[in-house]
Amino acid sequence: MYSVVFYQTRGGDAPVQDFLSRLHAKTKIKTLRWLELLEKEGPRLKRPYADYVSDKLYELRIRLASDHIRILYAFFDKQKIVLLHSFRKRDQKLRDMDIRMAKQRYDDFMIRYANKELEFDHEI
Repeated sequence: MYSVVFYQTRGGDAPVQDFLSRLHAKTKIKTLRWLELLEKEGPRLKRPYADYVSDKLYELRIRLASDHIRILYAFFDKQKIVLLHSFRKRDQKLRDMDIRMAKQRYDDFMIRYANKELEFDHEI
């Protein structure tokens, strides 16, 4: 089983966790179920639930009627997953700015992780 953690900025903000807290109850419940499935399946989770994006980034694909939620994440340290960026998908294709944001957060996370600056108290 994998362990999911939320990316945190140096200031302590957890953008994905904040995004989840603002979702409507039904959407939030489904999103949390998808995250539990991600913890269970890890990299074995495929479409329609998850897909590879690029450069170590994956997307969790949550759909509830016309609402499309995406959570970009990456694997690290064998059995851990960091949730990097989340948004409502409005276009057919992922936007470059969302991918760039996730990559920047991943790079920041991995530097801080390598320097042992992180504590994982924001697990699901």
